[in-house]
Amino acid sequence: MFSKFHVLAASAALALSAGGAQALTVTTLDGDECAGTNFQACEVGGSPTIIKFTAGLEVDEINDMFASSVTGGEFTFDITETNDDDEILSMVWSYTPGPGDPAVTAVAVKAGSLYNLYTDLTLAEGLGFEVTVPATQALSHITFFDTDGVNGEIPLPAGLPLILSGLGALGLTRLIKRKSA
Repeated sequence: MFSKFHVLAASAALALSAGGAQALTVTTLDGDECAGTNFQACEVGGSPTIIKFTAGLEVDEINDMFASSVTGGEFTFDITETNDDDEILSMVWSYTPGPGDPAVTAVAVKAGSLYNLYTDLTLAEGLGFEVTVPATQALSHITFFDTDGVNGEIPLPAGLPLILSGLGALGLTRLIKRKSA
């Protein structure tokens, strides 16, 4: 009645529908990502700052909450575009967290009076991607934000659909085998 193709197709559709993938969001905003507050209290959507780098990509500030594990050495930068004055316009950053290091969930790239805010990062995107400065102005600084999660752990809301889709696929396979026997 059901071929192996039907079982695989149904399993794939179930897994994809349960995944609920998020899309990286980029918003250009006026002002400063930490306006009206100090670096230690700054947050984006409830996510506290982890670390801030200067235009020269040197560590500027580390949030006290993460100072015991984050040094700045976990981050690397590959400059992909500069202006005529060798000021950074775009770069690829990467993050290699150690045990207990926070997960990167948002990034703010400040230039002039604007900043690009990258939010809704997946676990993979939290390990690095290319960022650009807003309106081709020179980089002022780049700030990384975290939630309470630890990098590498799949939070329950994201993990639960994966478990349920796997169980559903197993149940569907078992049901098909019963009907064909």
